[in-house]
Amino acid sequence: MRAIKVEGHPAWLGRAGGVIGAATTVGPLVCCFRYDLFPGVLLYGLLVSVIVPLWGIASGITMWRRGKTASF
Repeated sequence: MRAIKVEGHPAWLGRAGGVIGAATTVGPLVCCFRYDLFPGVLLYGLLVSVIVPLWGIASGITMWRRGKTASF
């Protein structure tokens, strides 16, 4: 989150990345110890297959747009 803020990208991108990173770290650990807590399809089907790539696309678009306006 700090790197995104330091580079001048939108704050929401850093917060979303922090939440997504925490979920992809804690979710599998919880599934290891309590596999019946929530279905794995929520973790692997929705979070890893849909939300993480969407965050990656959003961060790529913001970096691309920022790169077009940056002068070296």
